[in-house]
Amino acid sequence: MRTEITNRAFIAWRRLSNRTKKLAKILNMRLFFIRDMPPYIIALLSTIFFLLKVKPKSVFIQLPQGPLLIVAVILKKVLKYKLIADVHTAFLFHTSLKVSILNKPFVHCLKFCDLIIVHNDEIRREFIKDENLRRKTVVIQDPLIEFKGEKRIGRKESIKFIFPASFSPDEPIESVITAFSELIREGHNCILYITGNWKRKKHLRKYASKNIIFTGFLSKSDYESILASSDVIIALTTREYTFLSAAAEGLAAEKPLILSKTKTLRRIFKKGAIFVSPRDVGDIKKALRLMLNEDIRQKLMTEIKELKKEYIIKLSKRLDVIRNIL
Repeated sequence: MRTEITNRAFIAWRRLSNRTKKLAKILNMRLFFIRDMPPYIIALLSTIFFLLKVKPKSVFIQLPQGPLLIVAVILKKVLKYKLIADVHTAFLFHTSLKVSILNKPFVHCLKFCDLIIVHNDEIRREFIKDENLRRKTVVIQDPLIEFKGEKRIGRKESIKFIFPASFSPDEPIESVITAFSELIREGHNCILYITGNWKRKKHLRKYASKNIIFTGFLSKSDYESILASSDVIIALTTREYTFLSAAAEGLAAEKPLILSKTKTLRRIFKKGAIFVSPRDVGDIKKALRLMLNEDIRQKLMTEIKELKKEYIIKLSKRLDVIRNIL
């Protein structure tokens, strides 16, 4: 077992995603993470020393950092390892000039990889146009978390909505709060928990109440408890081509979902969810009100359990493709 870990390396810079941690564990890979910022001088040197020392047979890299792709491609010629790129959406889908400048010059280097992994079918369809690249591109959706137990939270009689938030610009948190507040004023017995570091958007704290709770950052066990205790999970983004981790966590927890009406999410979640226009407060309120109905929640929960089984089988088959490369 130790030999396999030594011969397989997963490299990430700057931020270590939960997806990377899960994939590294599933594929039995040694994880090498450098928390460095542009221009990535320390990360570059550390990665070179690491690869020359370990001499792995297979190397995974977490993009979008273009310089990581370059150094992995150059050393591939020297060390003769298999190179697999886990291409996060930002590497191909450029939402700003800054993102484009940082990533676009490096995209052509993907042709030197033995395998390219993208997060969803829409990314592969829209951004992998070259036939040679398309043939070696595999869609691997996020592995699901495993729940080790359940610890109930909150008032037992209340309907609990959970919005796992990163407080990034694409999350319509204020729209959800506005829609939810209208339900509260109508007298409905429900609670909205918003997880994550609210200090990134301090002005939202003015909405805090006994029914709208900002949990702050939670430990892994507390976060899993709040998911397990929920009746509905909300995962919204204003961006296309994004497979939200909150949606995957809701699937893992087998909870009804309220999701953004994007091509990406609608293709993945063909059942078990209600879709809304993320900028439309009225649309969000309508979905929240529907979720107050226990029969609707039970129907969606049955569907999400079926979808979870299908998702796991599909993911397992695609991971086998990677294992064959390794």
